[in-house]
Amino acid sequence: MYRWIGIVGLAWLLAACAAQPQLPLHVTLQPATGSLSDSEWASVRAVLDQRLNTRGVAHALEQASDQALVVKLPADFALATEQSLLTKAGVFEIIDPQGQVLPNDVYVCTSEHPTPPQGTSAWLDCSVVYQTIVGAEGLDRAATQAVTDTRAMPALELAIAPDAQAALYRFSSANIGRPATMLLDGTVVVSPVINGALRDALVLTEPSMAPSTSALDQQILLALLQHPALPQPLVVADTALEE
Repeated sequence: MYRWIGIVGLAWLLAACAAQPQLPLHVTLQPATGSLSDSEWASVRAVLDQRLNTRGVAHALEQASDQALVVKLPADFALATEQSLLTKAGVFEIIDPQGQVLPNDVYVCTSEHPTPPQGTSAWLDCSVVYQTIVGAEGLDRAATQAVTDTRAMPALELAIAPDAQAALYRFSSANIGRPATMLLDGTVVVSPVINGALRDALVLTEPSMAPSTSALDQQILLALLQHPALPQPLVVADTALEE
């Protein structure tokens, strides 16, 4: 009998806890290094508004000080997995990995960014500098979109700006069957194998992104690629539940 009362009591407690309203989360963002000007903060707010709108979050930004921005997030926003929407600058590159499949989440130095950014770990070795094939301005963000591949599976179509198409065509034509590597903020995101000459678009199919990227990761990646890059990465300086 006592055991039954204990089980019922535990079930009631869990139900009561679940019924408690979840509080919005306030996240304070600051520049990763240095400071931002007023015009740069205006750009940050505009871009973060666009990114958050893709996740159904609106009117969430408040300038807390000249070098801090507060983002008010709903209780169901998964900060642990969606933080990159708030913090990544979104600087895009396609590089020649020299035939290697580079590990994901590793920072590499490139011909467009040959030295580590300020604040990067001092041990980062930039003795190998990878050739940039399509640089930050080579992505046509407005035309980049979610599509379906020939098997009706989700895919991302990265549209290449006209000025970068010739370089991508030369590289891809000479490297069929070998990997290309896509970077965001200098960090490896994915290394799909080139299966034909590319010119005006690069399609990332689900097999080329999995298992390194989940369905949510793909949505976040699209949001980072479709909207302009931030002036620099941001960091989460503080989090607090709304009082």
